[in-house]
Amino acid sequence: MHPEDIIGLKICEMRFLYVRENLHGLQEFFCYIKLSNDKIMAIPVWPTEGELKNEEEKRESFVKGLKFQESIENKVLHTEIEDLLFRDTGDFFSRPSILQLSNGFYLSEQNYASEGLAAGICLWSKRNFELEKKNWKGIKSYVNDIRK
Repeated sequence: MHPEDIIGLKICEMRFLYVRENLHGLQEFFCYIKLSNDKIMAIPVWPTEGELKNEEEKRESFVKGLKFQESIENKVLHTEIEDLLFRDTGDFFSRPSILQLSNGFYLSEQNYASEGLAAGICLWSKRNFELEKKNWKGIKSYVNDIRK
């Protein structure tokens, strides 16, 4: 799958894998999303890399994964992916992209964190997203900036 293949699809189910401490002493978190076309994806880091391929591995991780809390699922499930946003935090495109959802929420993840910080799902309302993005040097839209 390519990024343009997921734009316009709905999120049908989400699961995650979490490791409290990996070999490097970090927390580890990865979200897996089942789309309305029955494909499984991980949140991509950059649209030309392999995050959207190797579906069999992602399907296995999805099956092993844990369900999210109902409060998160209520905000994400059955919403359409409108765009992929990539943030510049100094090393452009080194962090997971942000899925812009049709209901005004923004979904991403923090894959690794040291003790005392949170590795996990990032879910922002439009207002909170506007506040959060002030911490970044910039943001690029797949639909408006990259796909062209």
